[in-house]
Amino acid sequence: MPSNLRERVSTHFRAKRDVVLRNTLWRAARGRDTLRILDLGGRPDYWRRVGYRFLEIIGAQIVLLNVREAEIATEDEDAPEGMFRWEVGDARALDYPDYTFDLCHSNSVIEHVGLWEDMASFAAETRRVAPSYYVQTPNFWFPVEPHFYAFPMNHWLPRPLRAKLMMTMNLATAGRADNIGHAHQMVDSARLLTAAQMQFLFPEADPHYMQARLLAKSLLAIYVSGETRPAY
Repeated sequence: MPSNLRERVSTHFRAKRDVVLRNTLWRAARGRDTLRILDLGGRPDYWRRVGYRFLEIIGAQIVLLNVREAEIATEDEDAPEGMFRWEVGDARALDYPDYTFDLCHSNSVIEHVGLWEDMASFAAETRRVAPSYYVQTPNFWFPVEPHFYAFPMNHWLPRPLRAKLMMTMNLATAGRADNIGHAHQMVDSARLLTAAQMQFLFPEADPHYMQARLLAKSLLAIYVSGETRPAY
């Protein structure tokens, strides 16, 4: 896919997700002076797109948690003072008591944490540390895999063939693989989920956002505690 077309498509889908995210945050913030958010794998530039003024209005206080200290982003000088706090931790085994936060958020993270057991741990921790959550991940059945966008549908191929292709073509955002070991690392770096898998991992989530439509680029697991039915 040409880079300019890919960027336009990505921008279109991101804008639609941002509307859903702001709606989710607004609902979760009802009746609260402060909305405590844990963002797994988060960065300030993502929240800049959501809107700092909006986040101030709902009283957002956001902890950005990453696996390694080197992944901690430089603070955005335009961010409201005190809105963000940076911490290091493993999202599969979080060092927080139950319901420390009001909402747990992650954007394109669960597909990178490892095998199914790791994903299940990630999902369980997401649901444990906050009564509400918003989890986004690329849809396995969407033909373009965002990490290997140069070859649509390559993520549907057998792993050995994918690894071989990684050594002969620039398919990944990281470029061509140097050897077979590096190729398998690249292939295994992202494991996309289906709607059925996401619904299993997040059973109380609103199924409206996880319908496996043909052109659903992303799957969203969304749950706002205290609501008897989704607010569309």
